[in-house]
Amino acid sequence: LEVFEGGKMSKVQPLAYWEF
Repeated sequence: LEVFEGGKMSKVQPLAYWEF
């Protein structure tokens, strides 16, 4: 799973949670 984080694409685990 790719997510836009810290101004760059980072691959994280599918079951990871996002803190807003």
